[in-house]
Amino acid sequence: MLLLSLLVACTPVPQPADDTGDDTLQPCDETDADGDGVPLADDCDDSDATVFPGAEDAWYDGVDADCAGDDDYEQDVDGFDFAVDCDDTDASVHPDAEDDPYDGLDADCSGNDDQDGDGDGFAAGADCDDTDASIHPGAPDAWYDGVVDTDSASLNLQGSSSFESSGAVGDVDGDGMTDLLIIAGDGTAGFVPGSCL
Repeated sequence: MLLLSLLVACTPVPQPADDTGDDTLQPCDETDADGDGVPLADDCDDSDATVFPGAEDAWYDGVDADCAGDDDYEQDVDGFDFAVDCDDTDASVHPDAEDDPYDGLDADCSGNDDQDGDGDGFAAGADCDDTDASIHPGAPDAWYDGVVDTDSASLNLQGSSSFESSGAVGDVDGDGMTDLLIIAGDGTAGFVPGSCL
């Protein structure tokens, strides 16, 4: 049956007349039915001359043109096909990847803002503590706990009810912004990060 299918797939090729005047059809090579030069034993589709080992293989067309046996829908071989992989040309980008904030790369394909490290909806430039999702503009702020929760200019010093003085003190926290020193009525001091002002 296999031989019959090869004969059906094989079309004799007309030969040009030589000096004998013989221009009859010559039978094709039954071991290479598609005439691509690759024998049946090595050709994964001997009915298609564009499919053979070493052929150029276009991704995502469903055809294993180079007979490599790889997944035509998974170019970067990271275990995720193009339907769920937001960059199927980069094996470090896939839904299970570790995603470092602020690098401009959505490595885990989550679609989240790469500039919002704590995922509270406020990017680093607007959030004075982008490592803590409970601290952001508009967050509830407990008084006298010593934590600036709302990114406001108020500093909640334990036991303090009034401020005696305040002033700019330079870049205390090293973020490139001038910070504010606040001294409470009882002498307790603290500073408000410049990014929170």
